[in-house]
Amino acid sequence: MKQYLIQLIGEIYYLAGKIYGTFHTNENQLFFIFPLSSIGGAELVHLDIVKAIKNKKKEIVIWYRHNPWMKGRSSQDYVLEAEFKKQGVFWFFEDKIKGQFENWNKRFYQGFLFKCINKKDKMVIIRNGDSDFKKMIAKHKIKFKLFIVTHNAYAELESDDGIAKYLDLDMSDQISQRILITDSLSDVIDKTYDKQNKVNNVKEVIIYNAVTIPKTFAHKEKNRLDVLFAARDSYEKQFSLAYEIARSCSIEHIHFHFVGPKPEKYQKLKNATFYGEIKDQEKMASLYNKCHVFLLTSLSEGFPRSIAEAMANGAVIITTDVGSIKDHVSEKNGLIIKTNNTETILKVQEYLGLLKNNSELLIKISDYNREYAMANFAYSQFEKKYNELLSLG
Repeated sequence: MKQYLIQLIGEIYYLAGKIYGTFHTNENQLFFIFPLSSIGGAELVHLDIVKAIKNKKKEIVIWYRHNPWMKGRSSQDYVLEAEFKKQGVFWFFEDKIKGQFENWNKRFYQGFLFKCINKKDKMVIIRNGDSDFKKMIAKHKIKFKLFIVTHNAYAELESDDGIAKYLDLDMSDQISQRILITDSLSDVIDKTYDKQNKVNNVKEVIIYNAVTIPKTFAHKEKNRLDVLFAARDSYEKQFSLAYEIARSCSIEHIHFHFVGPKPEKYQKLKNATFYGEIKDQEKMASLYNKCHVFLLTSLSEGFPRSIAEAMANGAVIITTDVGSIKDHVSEKNGLIIKTNNTETILKVQEYLGLLKNNSELLIKISDYNREYAMANFAYSQFEKKYNELLSLG
């Protein structure tokens, strides 16, 4: 009885939100509904998508902020929120929802937002179909076109059911199109549908993420090999592996640069510099430009924006075999490693030694990665494809 009463009150709040939404007038042609769970690459891509649509009025909805890997907010998180606010009408519903009646407040704003976006044909882009969004449109006929941006569909850390939920398989008949950030996601999605005994009828388009391509490029200092690790200090980035690679590396004139992990948490190394969190984008760009090698040791990724940034600066890539990384990284431009063990660490050190002692190989890979990034990750292509997709000219 109590559960039924709670559900009934929730529906009343939802209806009240829909009524309130009838008084919200706007001429905006686009709604972007995103999470803002960290300062990770996905959030930066979402900002890029909003910025790409320059000539249309927009409403940006940050529905929730939650990251299972982190506690609290980073300072750059606030910077990212401020950047979103510059792009159009901005709603951050988590601030409105929290409180003594959080669950009911959530239903109110679900009703409000549904009414706002379903008044006439709208276009909505969301990162993934979290349960709150699904509840918002459940059992309703939608007028808007729903575009899903899919960054990842890999089960390194999740069950098949978890991936199916992330991909919104139960909403397939409501999705107009799925935007994939790289090629192999399509096969992974098809396999997930098969495992769930469903047919994938959702249209798909592949749009690679974009990064800034430096206008000038020169081969880097040859007297030593500089290796860059840049990621937030969280479990899935597996910094322990990167640290152990540096700690046990006895090859002369190889230096590691660690961005993200807090210096006070780790023992100092003679062959490494700890920067902590870097807020200055120019300083970060100078590090990308300085380093010969980019090291990624993550347990889970889609296709990391950081790899594209490193390639744009001519860096050789050393990375764990996760997500869609193999779509863009192979023996032509780097080294794929498997897992955190002694054999892996020795393999990385052997490869670093090869690069240190073979300048021709280093230059060859550097040139290849720079040209690859220019051909695949330029903002001009990214903006053109999103405007064409959304038929906004």
